[in-house]
Amino acid sequence: MFEIKVELEQDHQQLGEVVVVADAKKNTENAIITQQRTSLVMQTGASAQQITKTQDKDAPEVIRRVPGISMIEEKFVMVRGFSQRYNNVWIYNSAVPSSEADARAFSFDIIPSSQLDNMLVVKSPALEYPADFSGGFILVNTKDVPSSNLFTISVGTSLNDQTHLKKILYNKGSGTDFLGFDNGFCSLKGGINVVLSPMNNGYDLLNNGLNNDWTVKDRRPLVDLSLNMNFSRCWVDSSGRTLAMLGTVNYIRHIWIWIIICLVLRC
Repeated sequence: MFEIKVELEQDHQQLGEVVVVADAKKNTENAIITQQRTSLVMQTGASAQQITKTQDKDAPEVIRRVPGISMIEEKFVMVRGFSQRYNNVWIYNSAVPSSEADARAFSFDIIPSSQLDNMLVVKSPALEYPADFSGGFILVNTKDVPSSNLFTISVGTSLNDQTHLKKILYNKGSGTDFLGFDNGFCSLKGGINVVLSPMNNGYDLLNNGLNNDWTVKDRRPLVDLSLNMNFSRCWVDSSGRTLAMLGTVNYIRHIWIWIIICLVLRC
């Protein structure tokens, strides 16, 4: 039987400063609730985590779930009964201009929900916010620089039991009417200033691109279709800087929406 004795010597070492760096998550429900509790102003909001649960397609469907919010024409926000002209909208800490030519209003239906990180609605004035609103100050934060490349496609449908698959009457149209635009069938060849073909003492209207088929037909409209495509791409150069791009393509209610959300250079 062998006996081994090990003697330990005392050694004192002092650690230097330890700095822990982390990015705060602002796209979760807990983050929104914590921000509401610690804020000195009255505010409510929605996070990206909530959006994934509800499967909302665009910003109006997201923000209408916030208490005290209602929508006008499915694109303008009404806060506590105040119409869109009394609201102020910022996107990523920058003021956005009006999307309407004849009114102070921002159309939220151009923002897809897949590119939202969170949305906050401030309902009381504060020093850190502009004072040019009486309804609400709406903060829209888009997603940050992606950590990896991503490409997703989602398809959705909706059904109205009063109109879809019910017989309706219509007249002859173009082959692309179901997409929401005309392929030239209803246009006058050459435009409004076209010279009509003369015929004896009059003009020939049959060969100038005019629709002369007014037969009433019937059909059953199909359900609404929505298509969403998201993509993110990031590049890292030799110096460690990151160049990132986020984008989305939406097809909602017969409207194509192309948006490049951000092009970010992070050092």
